[in-house]
Amino acid sequence: MEANPVGFGSVRSFCVRAGVSRSHFYRSFSAEVGTPPGEFRSRLVVDRAVQLLAEEPRLPLEVVAMRAGFANAPAMIKAFRRRMGVTPGRWRDGRTSESEDGP
Repeated sequence: MEANPVGFGSVRSFCVRAGVSRSHFYRSFSAEVGTPPGEFRSRLVVDRAVQLLAEEPRLPLEVVAMRAGFANAPAMIKAFRRRMGVTPGRWRDGRTSESEDGP
């Protein structure tokens, strides 16, 4: 999941491929990683969006959302705000103005 959160698929499809029940997977994953799989994946895709916004600040938010692994830009904005405390656009604007104020 960490190597490719976009291509991971659903927990259900993973459980079918692995031959384990969802409840077993959730318990094992949470015990090993310290967080439920959905929360872990959400953190990964928001972190990927942050990376994309920092590396390519001119990318449209819809493109960032797709590349990061979100279904669409509104889903990214909601998850991003919940994790980072600001929208992706405001985060990017803050980074852009910081770099312009540099030495």
